[in-house]
Amino acid sequence: MPRGTNTVRGSNTTIFVANTPAAVKVGSGFLHRIIITATLTGSITVNDNAAAAAGPLLFTSAAAPAVGTVIEVNVPFTLGAWLVPGTAGTCVAVYD
Repeated sequence: MPRGTNTVRGSNTTIFVANTPAAVKVGSGFLHRIIITATLTGSITVNDNAAAAAGPLLFTSAAAPAVGTVIEVNVPFTLGAWLVPGTAGTCVAVYD
């Protein structure tokens, strides 16, 4: 990549509200990053599963990441990505 070139990966986003687990995507894909948009309590977890917090654990965040934090996750998934946000706050998943 030439110097001075920025590449932003991830063409899809999903907003997650605390205490409301859901699928980022069903089927195979790649989770690029998670952006914290409102004060988050607890940790974020992501499993390789299309419908539940079960199966292989792909990612666990530190507890209570600060607003504005961009977490580079960079993990592939095959069945789907199931995200469990913390107990308060909001985050955005960026994926393909």
